[in-house]
Order: sequence, then structure tokens, then C-alpha cells
Amino acid sequence: MDIKDLSPEVRAIMLSSLEATIADYERKILDVKIAIAHLADGLKQPIQAIRSNLDKPIVNKATRKKRDGGWFDKIQAVLEKATAPLTSREILNAIAIEFPEVENNATSMGSLSPALNSSADKGELIKNYKKGSFATFELPNKNVINFNNAVNQ
Repeated sequence: MDIKDLSPEVRAIMLSSLEATIADYERKILDVKIAIAHLADGLKQPIQAIRSNLDKPIVNKATRKKRDGGWFDKIQAVLEKATAPLTSREILNAIAIEFPEVENNATSMGSLSPALNSSADKGELIKNYKKGSFATFELPNKNVINFNNAVNQ
């Protein structure tokens, strides 16, 4: 049976059903595009917040380096080489690879975000607390780095 053999009423019903199906798929495609845009934006924000701190002028780099044991420079070096936004875990892993003197401590820090809770690995880099947008950690050299305002230390 050919579509031409159908009555005009049946063809109208089929056409209407087809148009509704197409419209439904177009809405679903738009929803997916919006979800992808939100996801991409959400992934950019944490790394942009860190990078915006890196762009601030450092008043006394020598004093800051003495205070943070050079950790801020390590983080900055990792971020400068990054070709895409990094998670906090990826930053720590990159620091551990880039700077072998850190040994395995960096990878056991967990997350740099305030989401890191007190149940984190107690044996190593454990001193953390919420402050601003990021967390402050006690590093192996007993110095403290605050990812919220490290450039001001």
C-alpha cells in the first residue's frame, strides 16, 4: 500500500503524528545541548577561579615562596602546562609527577575543594578547613598554603 492510496484524513493524522515526534526530538536535542553547556561551564569555573588568583600581581614573591615552601609555584607550573581544565585530583597528581620530592603526599591529599572532609587520609596531609572558595592545607614541610588567596601570602 502506498501513502497515495490512503485517505486525506489518514494522511493528515500520520503527518501530524510525525510532526509531533520531530518536535519532541528537537526539544530533547535542545535539552541535551543545554545540559552539555551547563556541564562545560561547571567544569571551567573551579580552574578559572584558581587561574584568576594566579593572574594577580605578587607583591613579594620571595617572601611568599619562603612561606609556602614553593608549593604555589608548583601549582602554577602545573596549571600553566594544562591544556584543559583540571580537577583538583589531576592537579595533585600532576604536582606529584612534576615534582618527585613531593613523593606520594600530593596524591593522598584528596580534593582541594572545601568538600574534603575530616575523614580524609589521616596519616598524611590532614590539616584542612574551609576558607573562602578553596581549602587551606598543611603541607609536608609544615607550611600552609591557602588556595583562596595564596598570592597574598
